[in-house]
Amino acid sequence: MSSGPFFDEEEVNGLSRPGRSETAESLLSKPGVYFFKDIRKRLSLKPDWLKKQVEMIRAAGGDPWETMGVRKLWQHWLIKMTVFAPYFRRHHRSSLKPIPEDTDGNALLEMEGVFPLADVARRLPFTASQLRHQAKQHANPRAECGIWKDEERGVFLVDMARFSAWIKTQWQGE
Repeated sequence: MSSGPFFDEEEVNGLSRPGRSETAESLLSKPGVYFFKDIRKRLSLKPDWLKKQVEMIRAAGGDPWETMGVRKLWQHWLIKMTVFAPYFRRHHRSSLKPIPEDTDGNALLEMEGVFPLADVARRLPFTASQLRHQAKQHANPRAECGIWKDEERGVFLVDMARFSAWIKTQWQGE
């Protein structure tokens, strides 16, 4: 048995709760132990992603609490943020940035990055449904039109560099 304290300082301070206006970035930079259910929406996390990561760590002989700051205790997943945040930044494909509110469709077509299809469609004269349908018409929609379904997140995404070129040719009828 170790001679040090059983719980470290972050664990002994009880469960933390995110504030109502807490952003993903501020949450990731704030030490504490959180219930997964309390932070998952802010971090756009799916339970399947979390479980898959835990299984991979265990299969490799690791301890998910030490490696990624995740533990299931009784019926609840616990997240230790000082360990989880760096793991999340390295392993979760969270390269999605929000589109600034004041961005119109023309400015959006000049931007680079990956955005949720629903956010892109709100700024263009197309519905998300129309764009999903068009993507499904292509053998390799990600490469051909910049739209694809991210199975991990369960949402359609848009790579603006590829999408912009494709949508401009569609709009101009070329």
